[in-house]
Amino acid sequence: MTTTTPDSQQPLAGQVALITGGGRCIGRAIAIAYAKAGAKVCITARTSSEIDQVAHEINQAGGQGFAVTCDVADRASVESMIEQSVK
Repeated sequence: MTTTTPDSQQPLAGQVALITGGGRCIGRAIAIAYAKAGAKVCITARTSSEIDQVAHEINQAGGQGFAVTCDVADRASVESMIEQSVK
């Protein structure tokens, strides 16, 4: 019988993933996949409604997700997102 270790089940455990455009489509799918792989996921976009929903879905499934409103064209906004992600 082969057993798997927690590390092989969650290869991104202990890592933080910053997903821009994470509220829908490919970004949403990536955020969910990274959370399933064990990463703490920061979901970002310019508007909060969709990223809040994705973070909620991740947390309901037992992962770690949080939403940060961010405009990647604005340096101060990006710096704020990074600061919030490493807390």
